[in-house]
Amino acid sequence: ANTGIRHGTEAMGLKWKDIAWITTDGERYLRITVNGKTGRREPIARHNTQDYLERLQLRNPAISKLSFDALIKKRVDDYVFKLRDGTRTENLGATFRHLMRDSKLNRKGEKNKTLYSLRHTYAHFAILEDGIDIYKLSKQMGTSIKMIEQYYGHVTPAHVAKQLAGKRMGR
Repeated sequence: ANTGIRHGTEAMGLKWKDIAWITTDGERYLRITVNGKTGRREPIARHNTQDYLERLQLRNPAISKLSFDALIKKRVDDYVFKLRDGTRTENLGATFRHLMRDSKLNRKGEKNKTLYSLRHTYAHFAILEDGIDIYKLSKQMGTSIKMIEQYYGHVTPAHVAKQLAGKRMGR
């Protein structure tokens, strides 16, 4: 939900060494290198992603004592997504379903949330809240403009009125 990466091919293979700080115009950003369905790409994570990554880091005794910056700088060759016991799940989707069930976030009579729901959430927020154009979004998510239009084309001008109207000028 903070990067738009695919949960299977991209998240499952993500290692700490694939995460790096970059600086653009004096601001630091987390860049995540993924290899997946459309090849290698380097999406930029939302700023709050560091908080979630630090929680995952704390679950791994081998790296829990490092500062987050030291972990990133060290380029640790270990998987980001691991279970509490240190093993890797073969099916993040099933693990996510258990989380949704146990947290009661999937309710009877409602469509169940899936890991892919997080990718859709990312796209919706990027378009509706952040006003990111579909060309930039397609590059970030590693998909075509056509797919973005197909799945998120229901966004109307009223949904993005603030971005379309621009800044208010003098009367």
